[in-house]
Amino acid sequence: MNPQCARCGKIVYPTEKVSCLDTYTQHTRTKERQIRKFTTLLAKHNPSGTNPFSNHDTSLSDSQREKWVKKLSDRELTQTEEEVLSKGLNFSVTPEEVPTVELITATETAIRNNKLPEAEAEQIRLKVTAALASAKPPTSNITNEEKRAIASLAKDKNITILPADKGRCTVVLNTTDYDTKILSLLTDTATYEKLKRDPTSSYKKKVVDLLQKLEKDKAIDRPQYYRLYPGETIPCIYGLPKIHKPGTPLRPIVSSINSVTYNISKYLASILSPMVGNTPHHIKNSQDFAQKVSGLTLLPEETMVSYDVTSLFTCIPTASAIDTIHKHLLLDKNLTERTTLTPAQICTMLDLCLNTTYFQYREGFYRQKHGCAMGSPVSPIVANLYMEKVESQALTSFTGTAPSHWFRYVDDTWVKIQTQELEAFSDHLNKTDEHVKF
Repeated sequence: MNPQCARCGKIVYPTEKVSCLDTYTQHTRTKERQIRKFTTLLAKHNPSGTNPFSNHDTSLSDSQREKWVKKLSDRELTQTEEEVLSKGLNFSVTPEEVPTVELITATETAIRNNKLPEAEAEQIRLKVTAALASAKPPTSNITNEEKRAIASLAKDKNITILPADKGRCTVVLNTTDYDTKILSLLTDTATYEKLKRDPTSSYKKKVVDLLQKLEKDKAIDRPQYYRLYPGETIPCIYGLPKIHKPGTPLRPIVSSINSVTYNISKYLASILSPMVGNTPHHIKNSQDFAQKVSGLTLLPEETMVSYDVTSLFTCIPTASAIDTIHKHLLLDKNLTERTTLTPAQICTMLDLCLNTTYFQYREGFYRQKHGCAMGSPVSPIVANLYMEKVESQALTSFTGTAPSHWFRYVDDTWVKIQTQELEAFSDHLNKTDEHVKF
């Protein structure tokens, strides 16, 4: 995940930190001038002293708090705590001071990673120094009471706070309940295997060996080698509460940022993503779905039904998925515009990504035995391409009257079908692929 600028809220890459900071400094000066002007005008025209532009009145009604905060813990939340949580876990609290050390560190990292000439590097250092010298912390976007509420929530180790699997709701769970749910997932020995030790070093060696071979074969150059070079951050697993389902099960996510396979996974995603969605059944987003169903008429003999794939990411058979992707690559006329790798080399890299999925939870290390890890950049693409194959087989091989409309967004499908065919088609659908169940 790319860092968010604590001042302007923009997602920034290391090389953008300098311009982002400079822009922020100019913005802050302009903002301070405008605030002084407004304050003077308000003093003249608003004798009562109340500020109609104040953004600190964030009190919500009980129904609003219940909509945005789901309490599943034993802890009683104060009104302020609920209001802070209702802002969402993506809400960025402005810093109390300019993060000078972090910005200097990020600048030096960017200079080193991009191998900039010393003269250019020195110019960047001078710009950063000048910007930092005049930078001021922004005005706080939360009250002191809200700051105390955040500190209180952060200190309480008896609760775990997470975003819901769907929607912007924030969920508060007992930590013991959260641990139980995660460990229950990990007891599925068909999907996960507990390891005796941390496999990071051995997996890193596999990636380095592959990159060295690709460089030797002239498939990648030295700069590309460095861009794909593995990190060493150990992936971790966490769960997103499915509050719309009984018992609030968790959707497992493996955070793999800066892990051994993260860089090659991102690279593979850039190569493979243009191949996704080239079917009439693909849905990009809710707006795309609304446009596609707009104007459709449901006849008396028809019905609408939705299908959901059970545990899509972990059910994908990696060998079959790689074979499917290899066939796509062989037919891709624009592949050479995106990469210098051959289809076989891409699939070798993909095989390494999909079969070295591991993570840490508490003190234990686990390996995902099959499927794609939700959280890896390439996983949604692999899952989508495999699902395109499954849905094509299901629709073309059905001997009855196939659905007139089939629209799918990852693992959620909307179907319009003749009512009399529904049972037979559902049965056929679940027999199309032994791994994918609807």
